[in-house]
Amino acid sequence: MAFFKNLGGLIQAPFTGLFNAASGFALTVAAAAVSATDVRNFFKLIDMLPGIPDRALDDELLGKSLAFLQMGRTTCVLTFDAADGLAAEFVRMDKIESAALAARTPETAFSDSVISAAADESEDSLILIVNKTNAGNNQTGITADLLANALLIPIENVPAIGGMLADTLRRPVRAIATFILDAIGTAAGTTVNVVRKNLPGGGTPAP
Repeated sequence: MAFFKNLGGLIQAPFTGLFNAASGFALTVAAAAVSATDVRNFFKLIDMLPGIPDRALDDELLGKSLAFLQMGRTTCVLTFDAADGLAAEFVRMDKIESAALAARTPETAFSDSVISAAADESEDSLILIVNKTNAGNNQTGITADLLANALLIPIENVPAIGGMLADTLRRPVRAIATFILDAIGTAAGTTVNVVRKNLPGGGTPAP
């Protein structure tokens, strides 16, 4: 997609260029029929934003993990606990394997699956690793709206135009959040909530 070929340059270009690029991405996402390719393209967008930190997977983070979405080192860490609720953070993290996680915490069940396979060796597959134990115990506190708001945080933090970018991407990201929660529910053998309510700034999300 030409949009992504030029995105790296647009991050450093005038803010109007970045806003137009985000608008182009939003137009490619059909809210009622999000595909794995849409999620991969969202990760490509996130991957080119500045300021994504490196992070190691420590025991505290692992203990409250809900799922990890990883493409290369770009990783979306989803966590849930009673105190903080649902949270999402984009970080740079070394490759995660469910077998290694299970060895660290034998009392916790993990699964992994390929959401979007790499087309060739120049790309990375998009992998979903699910903490089945936490997902099964906490599905009532997880909603697509909460996840969408969390996924938008790094976009909102883009200097000067983060708010406009987030408004442009809010609806497609909400649809992507629903896709992710459905995938987590399938992997965990449970059902997560997809709450239908008005989005910030007006409008109601599509089913």
